[in-house]
Amino acid sequence: MRYGAIAFRSEGWWAIEIEDHPGIFSQARRLVEVAPQAARALSLTLDTDVGPEDVDVKPRFEDDDVASAMENARRYRDEADRAVKSAQTATVDAIFAGAAAGLPQRDIGALVGVSFQYVSKVLARRHERRDAPS
Repeated sequence: MRYGAIAFRSEGWWAIEIEDHPGIFSQARRLVEVAPQAARALSLTLDTDVGPEDVDVKPRFEDDDVASAMENARRYRDEADRAVKSAQTATVDAIFAGAAAGLPQRDIGALVGVSFQYVSKVLARRHERRDAPS
């Protein structure tokens, strides 16, 4: 089962309220402590085992600008992570295509924007996988 923990700042602490369970409260000094504290409060109150992994922490801020800034940063960082992964995949694909076309490793590196050593490493890993016993 999943539990929602609403956390908001109150006098230097994160005050914790559990969604759908009025009357279950806790507090934590740091945001990373909210899920374990909420799980502990739920476990004690409901007399069941609840782990931090069962708790979805939902921070709330009085200032909408703070919430918006945090959400924007998270969204852009997630987008950047996806872009990096896509670029890595496209780079490896381009290296394999260049090698299949008979281009020298130095030229592949120059065309793709990576070092020829990286090209060599990628191609060596492909050969290692192909030669590996199943």
